[in-house]
Amino acid sequence: MTDRPEKRLRLPPGAPLPLGAAPGGILVLAPGEHEGALFVEAALRVEGEGHAPGVAPTAVIHAHGRGAAVHAAGDDCTLQLVGLVLRGGRAELGAALCLDGAMRVEAEGCVFEAGRADQGGETVGGLRGALHLRGCRLAGGALLTGIVDATFEDCVVEGDLLLREGAGLTFVGGEVRGHIDLRGSTTRAPSLKLSGGAKAKVRNHSAQPGAVEEAP
Repeated sequence: MTDRPEKRLRLPPGAPLPLGAAPGGILVLAPGEHEGALFVEAALRVEGEGHAPGVAPTAVIHAHGRGAAVHAAGDDCTLQLVGLVLRGGRAELGAALCLDGAMRVEAEGCVFEAGRADQGGETVGGLRGALHLRGCRLAGGALLTGIVDATFEDCVVEGDLLLREGAGLTFVGGEVRGHIDLRGSTTRAPSLKLSGGAKAKVRNHSAQPGAVEEAP
């Protein structure tokens, strides 16, 4: 792969994903299972071949317990995930997707399956950076903490969504089937904005609450 933004690399099922990728590259994953975990430190787009809005994704990144299915650790760059299933993760934070770099992650039409995360976020975990999920399903719980800034648009979260420290979340449309649970610290508080008919049960810590705003 070169560093040209238009460069595309198609990977058939069973092919291992590259440990790193050149800035601006595009990985196209054919339907089927692909060996994870994918560690990203540069601008990259990963898309499931043939993905269409409203159609369940068929390209799978499977970590087989070797880390988060996708680990975003770069600075000042963007990772795009489109039409993918992320499964089989095992990590300290965020088993399917871990964001702990000062980068932006954009995901559309993805399914994040629960794995094992010792510090939290069995599907998605964010510590810093920016996260924008659109039309995604989180088949388990998620944890946003630290200084991560997140937007979930028309997403379904099947477990609890935990907001800690100074994390900020805008939840537009969609549904949280567990709770959105807010708890700050002595120096920082999380924030939550619900809008667009979002369905969520909010649980706010009595001693260290977060800021909650509800809009039409």
